[in-house]
Amino acid sequence: MSRTTKKITSSIRTREELETAVGEYAKCEYRKAALKAEMEERIAAIRAEYEEPKALLDVAAGQIYDDVCNYAQLNPGEFGDKKSIDLLHGTIGFRTGTPKVVWPKGVTDKTAGAFLGDMRLDEFARVVWEADKEKILREFATNEPSQSAELTRAGISVRQDERFYIQVKEEEIA
Repeated sequence: MSRTTKKITSSIRTREELETAVGEYAKCEYRKAALKAEMEERIAAIRAEYEEPKALLDVAAGQIYDDVCNYAQLNPGEFGDKKSIDLLHGTIGFRTGTPKVVWPKGVTDKTAGAFLGDMRLDEFARVVWEADKEKILREFATNEPSQSAELTRAGISVRQDERFYIQVKEEEIA
């Protein structure tokens, strides 16, 4: 397998051409920002135009939904042995959700492990091992051969990439 290296080329030859190129880049960025602002303004106006009628429909649909749901709960015989009914304009029915664990009052997902341990039900709890990346970074930053040598032997290293950027100076968008 042979490796090929990419040859880097640029049409820019002088500092003056570099200034011109970054100026053109900045113009593009300013124009993009202006177009985005104009677009967001128009979208906001359209949204505002439809907001009230949509809110009224949300209220009406919510009331009808509740009424249909109440009907279904009051008339289970309509379903027979099925969980849904096909109607002219849609289907109504009940869906069985996925099973979920419900903790006693005051117990949260975060405190459940300790709760299970206190109840001597530790076979239902698990320990989650997680790398302490901050500690690894601190260890390599100290430049002392203590544990960083062990980390290096384990194939662990710290890398910091460098990326090129162009930061356009902020100007007032007309």
